[in-house]
Amino acid sequence: MSDGLPLSEVLASLRKELAVAHGQRDPLIPLQVKEIEVELTVEMTKQAAAEGGISWLVVAKGSKNSASTHSHKLTLTLGPGFVDSQANRHELLVTPSVLIQDDDRNG
Repeated sequence: MSDGLPLSEVLASLRKELAVAHGQRDPLIPLQVKEIEVELTVEMTKQAAAEGGISWLVVAKGSKNSASTHSHKLTLTLGPGFVDSQANRHELLVTPSVLIQDDDRNG
């Protein structure tokens, strides 16, 4: 078996990093995340009979076991967003939009 990470762990880490970026946003430079494309090299492994099922492991390119196993490329296109406390969906901003009106710039 490979030294890979479970796909769920990789996606949870990505989700955590996006949350950190959202929390550290700069109000002067608004950046909206519209789409995230992630390309991963994965290996599919069959679980032992007692556990059952199949698991997907994300592996590093050129890992020591990659030559002896069959790896696959998995591309995910994610539409990030978040849900507020009232269960309303919102787009993910890593920096909020700031409106500067002409009157504010002219003093």
